Amino acid sequence: MLPTSATTKKRLLFIDDEQAWLTVLPKLLKDYDVSCACGAEPALALLRQDCAYDVIFCDVCMPGMGGRELFSLWSAERPDTKDLFVFMSGGETLNGISNTLLEKPLPVSKLRQFLNQRLPNP
Repeated sequence: MLPTSATTKKRLLFIDDEQAWLTVLPKLLKDYDVSCACGAEPALALLRQDCAYDVIFCDVCMPGMGGRELFSLWSAERPDTKDLFVFMSGGETLNGISNTLLEKPLPVSKLRQFLNQRLPNP
């Protein structure tokens, strides 16, 4: 039997409509296993395949289905994962959703600080 690794990377999912941001994130966060979805619909398909993430970062305002709608739909399907959602916004509010809201633009230093607090020892 192979020993299990104590250094398994924490899994992050980023959902946003800004492809440039999504392209650079895996390179900037090499200490984590980063997946990205450009928009809510692709994210929903990805989550239905595999929802074993440690944190799900979701933009609030996206074309088509927005972050609040995605959260509502996904929380109805998998209520056990709703605390994994962390929202990112350029000024929008969450209107009754109590999850964390990070202000955009989100510098990588602030993102790393948040991850270090939320997921110690990647």
